[in-house]
Amino acid sequence: MSGAPRGPALVRGAARGALRALGWRVEGEMPATHRFVVVCAPHTSRWDLWLTVLTGATFGLRVRWLGKHTLFWWPNRVLLGWLGGIPVDRSGGKDAVTTIAALFGETPSLALAISPEGAKRLQPHWRSGFWYVARAAGVPLVVASLDWGRKVARLGPVFEPTTLEAGMEVIRAALAHVVPRHPERFGPVQLADKGDVADSGG
Repeated sequence: MSGAPRGPALVRGAARGALRALGWRVEGEMPATHRFVVVCAPHTSRWDLWLTVLTGATFGLRVRWLGKHTLFWWPNRVLLGWLGGIPVDRSGGKDAVTTIAALFGETPSLALAISPEGAKRLQPHWRSGFWYVARAAGVPLVVASLDWGRKVARLGPVFEPTTLEAGMEVIRAALAHVVPRHPERFGPVQLADKGDVADSGG
């Protein structure tokens, strides 16, 4: 499923211009729905989050992201909130999935970015919270990838959280030829546990 770009044309143009100035171009598709989970990968540098936010803006999206709750101290929380940050206490385990999924019921429009890797350093496996959040909220997933080799920021494909195994196959195919900024920090696209929510801004 796909939809037309939304939001002010001026904002979309400014975001696209900013990416172009940085040497990037944008590809991809918009989901038809206004509520979905954005699977952000690879996540190997501090640039990844902000490039993803800009990529979303080219489609008229305000991408929201999860960050460690300890980062949201005053007055830092004002800036982080304006930039789309949502504080989350990752020690909550499966309760965190329920809490985050509930955010989709509180707003008619939410593009929530989650990095399954959970950190910018090399990880042996992904956390599966992104799938459980989408499943609990009844929303689709959208892969957001940054190919540093070709300087392509891509949104898509869009898919439903049917089974975890099927979802991982879609993601693996989408990332098969993507080059991270730091390839040595990008581990295998595989799962080892269930229900752990990873943040995007750590």
